[in-house]
Amino acid sequence: MVTERASYPKGRRRQGLQSGLPNAAFQLEGLEKLWKDGQQVRELASLLEGLGAYGVTASFFCYDRTDGDVQTARALISRAAASPKTREIPDLVVLTEPVVRADLTSLGSSSGRTLLFHDPEDEALVEVARGVDSLELVPCSSTGEIMTSTSIFQRIAASHLQLHSEQKETSRPVFVVGHIMKQSRSFALSRQGLLHLEVCDGVCFVPVDEAAPIRQQQERFKFDVLIHKASDWIVHSTGHPKASLALPPLFESLASSALRWLDSVDATMPVLSRTEMHKLLLELARPEGGLSHRLILPVTDSFTDRTNLEARTPFIIKSNAACGVSFSHNMIIVRSADKVALNTALEKCYGDYRDLVMQDLMDHEGYEAKVYCIGRAVHIAKRTLSSKARGDEHRPVYAFDSLRAKNRSPAQEDSTISGEDMDFLHECAAQLRRKLGLRLFGFDALKVKGSGKLAIIDVNYFPSYNGIPEAREDLHQALVNNNM
Repeated sequence: MVTERASYPKGRRRQGLQSGLPNAAFQLEGLEKLWKDGQQVRELASLLEGLGAYGVTASFFCYDRTDGDVQTARALISRAAASPKTREIPDLVVLTEPVVRADLTSLGSSSGRTLLFHDPEDEALVEVARGVDSLELVPCSSTGEIMTSTSIFQRIAASHLQLHSEQKETSRPVFVVGHIMKQSRSFALSRQGLLHLEVCDGVCFVPVDEAAPIRQQQERFKFDVLIHKASDWIVHSTGHPKASLALPPLFESLASSALRWLDSVDATMPVLSRTEMHKLLLELARPEGGLSHRLILPVTDSFTDRTNLEARTPFIIKSNAACGVSFSHNMIIVRSADKVALNTALEKCYGDYRDLVMQDLMDHEGYEAKVYCIGRAVHIAKRTLSSKARGDEHRPVYAFDSLRAKNRSPAQEDSTISGEDMDFLHECAAQLRRKLGLRLFGFDALKVKGSGKLAIIDVNYFPSYNGIPEAREDLHQALVNNNM
């Protein structure tokens, strides 16, 4: 893997200051009132996954409950914690009247602050808890406001930022990044260490709550910049031939605000469509585009049931939706005009989705170069492609999942990309950065056999950067320094 590093301007070196997140203790009675019957396991599982992803130490307690209630509560927690993404089953502390103060004190953190998320109607418990110095009381709901798991994470972040400001060793404020994406993605990126709730090197990432007014959230956190993964809201409904982008109302509210995006939603739109991305790449492949000497592009057209199969074989079929749908990595290699086999493959790969593209099948060297761009930093990894990516030459139609057709670990590669190809990939990265106006993106390229040229086959916005050790530091630089 080769890295292009971007230097820090003077005065913007890493702060090196970290403050631990507060602990969290949840009164199960308060949480249960937030969730409808049938949703409790799912909602609690999501909360547990997020707490684990963000690195928050959590416990649960119930107050003055019967033995049967306690058994039911323990079963609920165990079922919710059964997810493989949940680190461990949290404690359930049973508070009883004679020793409630001592038990509440034990929930507090001896090394810092514990947020006690409680049932606001439990006045007796609240009265006792107010006397425990290490506890910060947070009602699970209040008039006009229902607490979501995202708002719980926000309360933890707000407490952490306040404590950090009281203990800070530098006059520079924390750089707060708001992120808008599906929870499953934000949790995965948090486990990677990219979207950390804890202040690290002067930066912290706070999830934006779709259910709360953005003005209210901005007043609390003073977001310096926003990042997003708008493609998380691409949807495909059964019975419809195309997918569509159904952004939540939050994005419309942000369109009229003065908050700064690292990369605007509009700038990412061409990357969501393989057809639109191909048009942009064609511009770069022209002589005036600067890449024509080494860049080769497969002919790309729409695929319909009227396509003349004999005239185009061999070719590969892909969904026009480049991401955001479950089948975006499903592909079909067509070597001869077997309509029965093709229709079977189309149904298996795409169901009733029919917004498809076809590209000339290119003979390649058996590997792809994966290029990750973060601001001005560029990282390049080599991935060997399995025989699945070539297809069975004896079968007229061959369907496969492209994610499973490659070696997932660059560390397992036994050879490197040539220096000449590396230089050209860096040049491609610079041209795409300029053309797209994006800071967080990646692309895949194949070395075309016998031509000495490279073909860019896929471009994506805000990839996971998994396996890139420098990704967090580069992301900090891109955000704080607004690197392009």
